[in-house]
Amino acid sequence: MQPKNPGIALALTIVFGGFGLLYSSVKYAIILLIVDVIAFIGSVLMPMIDRDFMSVSPLLMMIVILSWPASIILAWHSVKTYNKGLKRGKN
Repeated sequence: MQPKNPGIALALTIVFGGFGLLYSSVKYAIILLIVDVIAFIGSVLMPMIDRDFMSVSPLLMMIVILSWPASIILAWHSVKTYNKGLKRGKN
């Protein structure tokens, strides 16, 4: 198995967010994308249906916004962990 490039992982997540995380960790990418979809639905679509959700909407939108830098950090961490595991397996 080939080691993963941290630079590619960072570039993909900077450009594509959670979708770029698929390069470094499918598990983290799926979790982050599910959280993003739920937060987006809660912050944008639910206030259109029921005005009671308006007070929660900014908090949920903040989750969507903060998930982008979180994906960048997770990508770097995932690649470093993956590559470290490869080194241990080769020794």
